[in-house]
Amino acid sequence: MAATGCRVGELQLMRVEDLDQRTGELLLHGKGSKQRLVVLPANVLVVVRALMFSRRAGPLWLSQGGNPLSAHQLRKRLYALADKAGLPAVHPHRLRAGFATAFIEQTGDLQALQVILGHESVSTTARYTEYTKQRRAMDLMKRFNPAANIA
Repeated sequence: MAATGCRVGELQLMRVEDLDQRTGELLLHGKGSKQRLVVLPANVLVVVRALMFSRRAGPLWLSQGGNPLSAHQLRKRLYALADKAGLPAVHPHRLRAGFATAFIEQTGDLQALQVILGHESVSTTARYTEYTKQRRAMDLMKRFNPAANIA
C-alpha cells in the first residue's frame, strides 16, 4: 500500500493473474469497477512473487487455510504488523497519503499522481499537496536569511 498508494479494497481484490511479473505492472480493481495500473517497486515485487509460489490465478492474499482475506482481515494484519514494528497510528489511508506526499515531493507531477491514485478530479488529488507546500515553505524559510540582504 505504501509503495503504490492502493486502497484496502484494491489490496483485497488483487489477483495473481493481474500481475505482469516481467514488468511489475499490477492491474488494480478499484471503486466503481474502475481499473488502473500501478508499478510495483522491485523490492515489493520480490515479496509478491514469493507469496504467489506456483499459483497462476486467484486471489493474491490468502489466509493460512487458503481462503481469500477480507478487507477487515487485511486491516487487522496491517495493525498487527505496525504494532510489532513499534509504529504508532498506522492506518491504510495514511499509507496512501504517505505515498501521495512522497510522489508529489519527488516528482511535482499532480496529474500523474491523479492517474496513479485513480481520482476522477485533480482537486481530490490536490489535497495531498497541502502538506508538501507547507513543508517546502518551512524549508525555504530556514534557508532564507534576511540579515544577508541588509546593506
